[in-house]
Amino acid sequence: MCLSHSAQRPHWREYGLPSVDVSGGAAVDTQHVGLVVGLLGGSYAASQFLATPVVGSLSDHFRRGPVLMVCIIGTALSVGLFGLGAALGTRLMAGSGASLGLALMFAGRSLHGVAGGTAATAQAVIVDVTPPAKRTQALGLVGVAIGLGFIIGPGVGSWLMDVHLSLPIALAVAVALLNLLLTLGFFSETLPRSARQPGRLQPLLEHDSNLGQPPRGSLERGIRTWDRPSPCWGRWPLLFKVSCWDR
Repeated sequence: MCLSHSAQRPHWREYGLPSVDVSGGAAVDTQHVGLVVGLLGGSYAASQFLATPVVGSLSDHFRRGPVLMVCIIGTALSVGLFGLGAALGTRLMAGSGASLGLALMFAGRSLHGVAGGTAATAQAVIVDVTPPAKRTQALGLVGVAIGLGFIIGPGVGSWLMDVHLSLPIALAVAVALLNLLLTLGFFSETLPRSARQPGRLQPLLEHDSNLGQPPRGSLERGIRTWDRPSPCWGRWPLLFKVSCWDR
């Protein structure tokens, strides 16, 4: 597979998406493009879902700072790996080189999902240093910052793509490295030795209350408040609890 251009159809870079080739240099139909782009996004989400509880548990055991720095380094490497794969797919229109390019893109997205555990660790840092009465406000501000990133990032990336396709990748790597330098220079450990917990490889699977048998009280409260407006997550957590309980 590789990235290619077809004169008979709009170039997918115009929409911020690559055109994917699976047939030796001839552009495939849009359904295959959507499938590959969806799988790229899904690989990120799946790896983040599986890794975030582990990363959070490791930060409780090894301290926040080391885990934050490892995740930030992983972010820089993953974005660079994705960019390398995209570059290989663009230059090598067919053969094993193109397949290698797509494999690197999937590896980069999966690694980026694992490194995304830095968000959970950063929130743990906020909880460590914020008084209980102000934690909701502080975590809300973190959510606002993440939301602004999702709003501003695609716009900046699209603008940079008009200059050169590699610029969004370069900027993302530069921001990650700057974040690493700031963490090295200014971050002070927030988890005291007395508060450290034993590390667990998969915390979600070690407690029946999380998967398989959620607490009935939590489920019943969710059912009673089904019709009440929620400022955050709405009804999706309840659906998740019911789904896990039924299994």
